[in-house]
Amino acid sequence: MKAYRFRFESVLKSKKIIVDELASKTARAQRILQLEQRKVDSLRKREASCMQELALKQVGAVKSDEVHRCHRYLQQLGKAIGEQENLISEIARRVDMLREMLVEAEKERKIFEKLDEKEREEFLRDFSKKERAFLDEVGTNRFVLRGAHERMHSPPAS
Repeated sequence: MKAYRFRFESVLKSKKIIVDELASKTARAQRILQLEQRKVDSLRKREASCMQELALKQVGAVKSDEVHRCHRYLQQLGKAIGEQENLISEIARRVDMLREMLVEAEKERKIFEKLDEKEREEFLRDFSKKERAFLDEVGTNRFVLRGAHERMHSPPAS
């Protein structure tokens, strides 16, 4: 009897490769997202620090050009924070999209794995059935041959 071979083995292999690649891309995108979130956190800290410094300067006598320079810097920081938040939103959207693709790919892979499992079980049931039939036939043949052998070698009944 020939060995079991899943008829969609190549499809299953490609599904596994797709799942692995999507998992890798998703993990990489999540690392990038975390990196970009740390960048925006750093910008917000710089903004808070500058605002605190500006508040301290405004308590006493302060030059108008220093206040103006701080406000320009705060505007630049605000713009940079806004751009960084937009970038984070885009990356988060892509991470979500990759996760959804990964979930779908895993579902498809699991479908083929279940099909493989069912076909393998059916193959083994069929194999066991054929094996039992073969062994039954061998046993029957031995019984018949033993009976014929005994009849040939036994003394004739008087």
